This record gives sequence, structure tokens and C-alpha cells, in this order.
Amino acid sequence: MAAVLNHDVLWTIVSMVDCRQSLLSFALTCRAMRNIIIPTFLFSHVAFPARPEERKLLSFCHALETGGSIVGRSVRHFDLNSKSPSIRISTQLARALGEAAEKMTNIRSAVVPFADSLFLAEPRFPRALVSQAKLRCIELHRCSPASLELVRDLAHLHVIRITAFMTSVTPDSALAQILLNSRTTLRELSLRYATWSLSRLTTEPLPPTPPDTGLVWPHVETLDIRDMFVSPDSDFDPIRSFPVVRHLSYPASQNGWVDRFCSSIPAARLDSLEGDWEIMQAAFVAGAKPQRAVITSDYPTFHGESYSTSYLPSSLRQLHLRLDTNASPHRLERLADVTPTLTHLYIDFHSAYSQHTLFGVLTGLIVSLSGLPLTYLRLTMAPHSEEHDMKSFLEAVFIPLAESSLPLLRTLSLDWFSSQMSWRKTKGTI
Repeated sequence: MAAVLNHDVLWTIVSMVDCRQSLLSFALTCRAMRNIIIPTFLFSHVAFPARPEERKLLSFCHALETGGSIVGRSVRHFDLNSKSPSIRISTQLARALGEAAEKMTNIRSAVVPFADSLFLAEPRFPRALVSQAKLRCIELHRCSPASLELVRDLAHLHVIRITAFMTSVTPDSALAQILLNSRTTLRELSLRYATWSLSRLTTEPLPPTPPDTGLVWPHVETLDIRDMFVSPDSDFDPIRSFPVVRHLSYPASQNGWVDRFCSSIPAARLDSLEGDWEIMQAAFVAGAKPQRAVITSDYPTFHGESYSTSYLPSSLRQLHLRLDTNASPHRLERLADVTPTLTHLYIDFHSAYSQHTLFGVLTGLIVSLSGLPLTYLRLTMAPHSEEHDMKSFLEAVFIPLAESSLPLLRTLSLDWFSSQMSWRKTKGTI
């Protein structure tokens, strides 16, 4: 059958199959299917598991070598897994990956978790990345100024995610050059652990920019700088430098950032905002009205004030809270009045409770949330109780109470150190 189908028909059939195991089964049926599926589909997205074994990486490199140019051109997405730990790159593996990178001439995205080790051991790999005309997404972890120097000519990227310890974004740095090379194309930026030392008044030796734009990335909508530092000499303001940002993850308050950030909030159109309690509260007071908020720290008790949700905007539909101390459910009793359209709630309890206290906290929590139109509720906790007692309470008391108190609830997820339990409503319309 496959022998009489033309290439376009075979391509359409194979494109509708999502499971890689099914694709492999198809490939084994006949030569025509094999010649389409193996090079074009099974190699289009190459992703390794965390902690990949060297032999598996070498096996992939060997497949590229023996498969010819059609296999190399078929690789669109190359992912060495961002969760992989820093590993020692052997001379053999570095050479093999360098040769493989030169054969993959059609890459759209690349993830390299141990960039420093690989780039410095085999410069052909970063040179191959720079030469990719269609590369649009780059994710590099464990970078140093030396390894970033080897890819400073990366340009026209849509997504940049870089983890760079002991690295400063200075006017003459490779990291600054990478960002500026994609100033007009970048849509998403994530910088971790780097220090921003650029100023909007900086002119040299940066490349020229249009008048009155300065350091502005006009198309970035997603900005993650939660782990970034800012030099005291920098006038960095994310809203001014990224004027159309809609999803912002902000770092802990530092160096007067709160006042500087909030002064530009009225001009922002934020859909999602993440940060510590101080920056979030100041942003909300200044007029930010996101639909999603992640508050990464608890309200500080040393102020002698009670926990308050009154500053939360009524626009919120998704909220992620962290509660460290004095986690009485009464702290959230006004949540329904303040955020009447909230549908998704995720609470991290970062205090360990005795069994009796925890059961009381969870029961009181549901009562406090009963006025909300929640469809999704997730709780993480650290109970000091037996596994059997915990599950018995959840099944016999907590889940039935949640179902009756929150009639719109469709998904309930509870996580604790030793286990996890999920409940989904199976009746009604979702």
C-alpha cells in the first residue's frame, strides 16, 4: 500500500501520528515509510533525558554520521536537557558533538545545559550554533564570559534563556552583544544570575540604535529576571526597556527597585506578574492589574501587621501564594471579596504542622475559600503525620468538604513530602 502512495500522502499520514513509538512501528513496515519517518520525523525533535549517558550521546552522533546529510538537515530542535547536571565532557564526546553540530544545518532551537564545559572543550559546537540561519530559540546554562564570547554573534533570535554565573551585562560584554543583536526580533527573555550593568544612557561601545530608543527591546512579551541582579549604577527599568512586556517575573527587591519599577507600572499591560511580597504589593497599589500573580515570599511578620490580601487586584484569575508562618486560614477569609473572579489557586505551606493542627488548617481553609468560583486548587504542605492518617483524612473529610463548599471545583491536587493525591470531578460539564 505504502509503495503506491505518493510522498505528500505519506507525509500527511505520518504527520497525524503523535506517539514516537507508533512512528517507529510505521517505519519498520516498509522501505518507503522508513525513508520518510526515520530521518524526517524521528530526528526532527532530538531530546535527551536528564543525566544523559555518554554512550547515548555518542550513539546519536554516530547516527548523524551514518545517516547522511538528510538526517542532519532533519533536526529542527536539539535539546540536551536543561535539567542535566554539570558533567565532565570527555574529549571523544566533545569532538563527536562538535561534528554533529556541523551536520545539523537546519536547527530552529537548541538547549545546552553545560555550555561552559562543551563550548570551551569543542569550539566547533558554538561556531555551528552561530552559523544557523534559522535558529530562533537558544537556551544556555552554566555559562561563563568565556563561553558566551564564542556565541556573541548569535542574532535574530525570538527566545533567549541564559543562566550565567559570575557574568555582568556590561557594554563590552558578549552577553550584551547577544541581547542587542536580537533587539528587534526578541519575544522572550530569561536571564538567571547575571548582573545587569547597562544604562539607558550608555552609548559606547554599543551598536547604534534609533533615536530616543536607547536600550529598548520593543517586542519582548515574556521577561523572566527573578534571579537577576542589578548593578547600583544601572538605571534598569523593565517596563521602560521592555515596553510591551505582558508576563513579568521580577526579582527580590533590591537597590531601590520598588520605586523605580512602580513609577512605570501605569504604562504597563501586565497579564502575569511574579515577585516577592514587597514588589507585588507596590505594583498592585501603583495600578498593575494582572490576571495571574505568583507571590514568592510570605508577608513579613516582623512588621507587626496581620497578613492582608486587600491589596490584591480584582482582575486576578490565577494566584500562587506562599505561606510560611502563622498560616491560619483566616488570613485568606477576605479573598473572595477582593478577587471575586479567582478560578485557580495554588498555596505553598512552608511550615511543618502537627497532625491535629494541619487538619484544622485545611478544614478552615476550605471554609475561607467557599465564596470563590474556584475550578482548580493545589496545596503543598509538610505534615508531621503518618501517611495512612493523612490519606484517610483527605479521603474521608477534606475532599468531600471541598467538593461541597466549592461547587465549581474540577481539580484538586494535594502534595506533601512523601506522597501526592489528586481528585478530578468526573460528572458535570468541564
